[in-house]
Amino acid sequence: MPKRIIISEQIWKEGGMYTSYCPELDVASCGRTVDEARKNLREALEIFIEETSKMGTLKDLLEEAGYDLSSEEEILIKRKELVEFETVQVPLDESGYAKCDYCRNEYRFKGEIIETTNKKTNTEVIYDKR
Repeated sequence: MPKRIIISEQIWKEGGMYTSYCPELDVASCGRTVDEARKNLREALEIFIEETSKMGTLKDLLEEAGYDLSSEEEILIKRKELVEFETVQVPLDESGYAKCDYCRNEYRFKGEIIETTNKKTNTEVIYDKR
């Protein structure tokens, strides 16, 4: 009997759509409803597993994701597990800047674009969420 893996499924609403995401395999999809987003994610996961298997990279990918493929168990569970999840509020000033107390980076929010300067490396990074 083939082995199976346990994954998690995260679904959240973005505008008028629902985004579904599997963090273990870094696969995402979306849909107009929660059920459609879930169905589309499962389809995307099937395609992802099929294609990585064809390319010969599935074993490495699963091991990197934290699955113990040498286990005799039929159902594989990640060696890593989420132990805490928290939402954090980040203060913005009037000009749209946020400061990270940990890394001292500053973030500028311009609609869907986030710009930051890494203070340690003095490099400019732009995240475009569009």
